[in-house]
This record gives sequence, structure tokens and C-alpha cells, in this order.
Amino acid sequence: MSTTYAPGDPKNPCNQCSREIYVSPQMGQEGSTYMDFRYGDCLKVLIFCQPLKDGLHVDLLENGKSVELTASTVNRTLTCTDDLEWMDTQSQLIISNVTCLMRDG
Repeated sequence: MSTTYAPGDPKNPCNQCSREIYVSPQMGQEGSTYMDFRYGDCLKVLIFCQPLKDGLHVDLLENGKSVELTASTVNRTLTCTDDLEWMDTQSQLIISNVTCLMRDG
């Protein structure tokens, strides 16, 4: 028998993912990341990456690898799964961490 949870129920496994998914850039690298955590049926996080300086772009890294989206602003949404893992809603890949880095335009 499966358990049914109301939207936003903190007992639902898909609302229990760790919020510690951001990894600071390495020494000498910069980037600005804003993360907006929201409850719906399951916890999700909206990630907004922006450069700290005009004329530069940002590169979003998931699990230490570029998602090949370099632009003046990069946004991504992750959702928490029933297995307590973050999943990128576009690529459907499981994500352990994210970082934003500034790059030359």
C-alpha cells in the first residue's frame, strides 16, 4: 500500500532533500548564485546565476561539469525526488552540487 502525502507535507520524502547543494567557486574564480527554495507537491529550487561584473557571462556547473549554458544570466530548476536526490528538470540528471562561474563574454 502506498502512502499519499498532501502538497508541501514535510514527511513526504520529496520534501526532504538537503539544501546544501551550492559549492563555492575555486580560489580565484567568482560567480553570483541566488537559490529560491519552494514547496509545491515536492520541494524544488530555482537557481539564478549572474555575473558580478558587466560584460561577462556565467557558466552553470552541475556536479563540477558545465551544462554548456554560458550567457549573461543562466537559470535552472531542480526538483527533489522520492529518493532524496536533486534532479535537473531539463536534463533529468541527478545533481549533487551546483556552482556558477563568471567567464569572458
